[in-house]
Amino acid sequence: MPGKFFITSVFAILAMLLPQFALASGAVAKVTYKDGKKQVFKLNRRASLVRRIMFDTYKSKDRLVVTYKDDTHQVFVLKKRLSLVKRLVFEGETVKYAASRSSTQTYNAARMDSGFTVHNELGQSWKVTERCGVLMWSGTWTRRGSSNIFDAYWESSSGGKLNSVVELREISDNKLSLFRTDKNGYYEATLSQDGRRIINGWATWYTPNCSPWFAVID
Repeated sequence: MPGKFFITSVFAILAMLLPQFALASGAVAKVTYKDGKKQVFKLNRRASLVRRIMFDTYKSKDRLVVTYKDDTHQVFVLKKRLSLVKRLVFEGETVKYAASRSSTQTYNAARMDSGFTVHNELGQSWKVTERCGVLMWSGTWTRRGSSNIFDAYWESSSGGKLNSVVELREISDNKLSLFRTDKNGYYEATLSQDGRRIINGWATWYTPNCSPWFAVID
């Protein structure tokens, strides 16, 4: 019967096209916990439209919040505590993105053509080097647990010592912004491709004779 054959053919074509359409029209966020268990979330937009993914806690619930480029949001509730999150991966279309936990609990899309090689794991301690003119400052910034606060200590090449608090305020496309309390100003820098170094740094109080600051993440 021609009519029945036509309807069957349409459904057969749709069955072939729908999986491809589903992949193209959305993305998947995969959370891996420290015990190895995973939680998968289906995004309702393309991966290329994601501007930011971040974790937060609202009314005692730990959540994954996806912000799109048009400033709309999609919110998912985690099955486990935020402190148990080890890694986040989200992918869609032909682009894959990956990031590990950062101290701001914010995950920014790092575009990669293959594999997952970028890890925004900001560690527990930074070895910081700053130089202005002939004076060099060697610093150790120690993170307070899993927070975005660092207790910072410096020693200068002339024997001076200094303590302060540095707060990581923002990460966007591997660009970092940190607030230093005693200077009432900001550090700006770039997270390296391998996620283990801070490079090309400057600060709002730097003078022309200051060199870019850098750090190694432990």
